[in-house]
Amino acid sequence: PEALGALFRFIRAANAELDKRGTDKGALDRARKAFAAINGVLDIVPDSAEDPELVKFVEGKLAERKKARSERDFARADVIRDELVAAGIEIKDGPGGTSWKKIR
Repeated sequence: PEALGALFRFIRAANAELDKRGTDKGALDRARKAFAAINGVLDIVPDSAEDPELVKFVEGKLAERKKARSERDFARADVIRDELVAAGIEIKDGPGGTSWKKIR
């Protein structure tokens, strides 16, 4: 509860600051970066809210990786995982399949 309270205080303060500065691009960029840092810790925004192009890229890479794993080409699967990590994507394999999230 304390973490969520801090998050909401941050959001209120950020909104107030943005209201003061109007549409100043620098202020908007700083606010986006700050929120991205918080979201990286709390994972507030679901992956479905990501950029459609990013989703398409990641889902394509995960399909390639799944195919490589089914063909027992584990070296290729590892290369694909490394490509995703280099692109700022973390993947987790689990019993329900592979999930992913943006890490930067």
